[in-house]
Parts: sequence; C-alpha cells; structure tokens
Amino acid sequence: MNSTFLFKSVNIYYCGKEECRPGHAFGPFIRPHYLIHFILSGRGSYEVGGKRYDLSQGDAFLICPGESTYYRADSHDPWHYAWVAAGGTEIETLLKLMGLDRRHCIYRRSPDKNQELLRSSILHLIDKFLGNQYHELDLLSAFYQVCSLMQTETSDRPLPPRQFYVQEACTYIHNNYSYEIQVQDIAAHIGIDRTYLYKLFMEEKGISPQQYLILHRLREALFMLCNTSFSITEIALSCGFKDVPSFSRHFKKHEGISPRQFRKTTAFQKGTTLQESAPYRRPSSR
Repeated sequence: MNSTFLFKSVNIYYCGKEECRPGHAFGPFIRPHYLIHFILSGRGSYEVGGKRYDLSQGDAFLICPGESTYYRADSHDPWHYAWVAAGGTEIETLLKLMGLDRRHCIYRRSPDKNQELLRSSILHLIDKFLGNQYHELDLLSAFYQVCSLMQTETSDRPLPPRQFYVQEACTYIHNNYSYEIQVQDIAAHIGIDRTYLYKLFMEEKGISPQQYLILHRLREALFMLCNTSFSITEIALSCGFKDVPSFSRHFKKHEGISPRQFRKTTAFQKGTTLQESAPYRRPSSR
C-alpha cells in the first residue's frame, strides 16, 4: 500500500515511532509538511522560533512546514515518541480543532482525561501504518480517532474573533469555489465588511481573500489535472474559472507553464499540493 494518500482534504504521508537514546537530537531541520510527535514515555525538549519547550509523557508537539526546529531526548529519561506526517487542504482546520497551529505548537496532557485511550489510539494508528496492511479510509479513520480524542482534551478552546472569521471565510470558499462567488459574497456570508475581511486575511494568511480563492481553485484544478482525464475546459469551469484563458493565465502565473503542458509533463504523479502563498510544491518524504 502506498503511504501517500490521494485524498485532497487530509493526506497521511508517513508514520513511525522510536525509543530514543539518552541525549539523542534531531535538527535543526526544516520540514515541507506538518509533523506531529506524541510522547509515549520519557522526557525531552523541543525548540522552535527561539523558544524551548520541556515535554514529557502525554504531551505532543507540532512541526509546521518551513520552520526550523530542533528536538532532543532527555539525558536521564529519554523519550519514546510516535509521529505522523500529514498535509492536505483541510489539515490546518483539523489541527486547530486539536488546539494546534503555528502559534500554539504544544499539546499538554490533561490529568483528568483518559490518557491511556489516547495512547492506545496513537499506537493503533502507527501499527496500522507500519504493518502495511490497511485500506486508506481505514488509516484515516484511525487518524481522526486520535484527533477526536485530542479535541476533547483541549475542551474546544474557542478561536479569537479574527481567526474565527477567517476560518469561516475559508470554509465558505472550500464549499463554494466552483461557483461564481466574489469577495463581497464571502464577507456577507460571515457578516462583516469586505474591507475588514481583507485586513483579517492579510494579518492571518499574508494574502488577500481574492488571492486565497484563486489559489484554492488552482489547488483543486491541480488535483484534477493529476488524477482525472477531464478536459482542460471541464476542469477550468468546474473549479470556478469563467473560461479556459482565465484559468490558463492564473495557472501559468503560479506554475510557470500552462495546464496542458503541466499535464503532459507530470500526468498522474500523486501527492501534489499548492501552498497558500507560494507556487506548487510537492510534499517530500522524511
């Protein structure tokens, strides 16, 4: 079974576990995707963004794409951890439900919750992957089980208003990108002024709502180019572009070649993603 899933929303790239030697360290290293480490036993430290976090059994830490990180096992009580590398168009939304993002990269255990159930669910997921005996939906189900338990642990921490508005706008875009929606429609749906929506997107995402909409349409189109035999016209119209020339213009701006050229050179190569603020880049293995 191939370890890279073809689902657009959540992709699991690889999983693993390790009992580290005393003082064993990894990094500094930059990842191309999200990576969650769950500490099963022992202790260690995680460094990112100039901050150091001391962690122990039941904790977890998130590595975000493009960030330089370093982590080290304790010299006297080295940690045993498991990890999951994941991506996809909805992975950030899923991580937020677990209380994790670039600003909140640490998950702390809660003594009044069932830690053993979470631990066993994590090991169940890892063992499925390492055993190479699974169906894709079966493994995703195990991953969602872990996420569900961690969401319960975080007591559904509410998002700040600005993050909530941006999340609602992104959800609206993900559900309506194939229609002729405008930024004004998005702002009206969540009940704020379009100028304020623009400001929130620039602060939270670094791009405008219009740019996010175009990039999401391109991301969907890219998936269809790689994984279907639909015509360029069918893909363009299905992804919300008014015509092929408009689609080709935006695609070439971000990819450097036309959709037709892209399909010829990379047809049916799996696991391709589009970053929100950068050209298309394929996730690579660890």
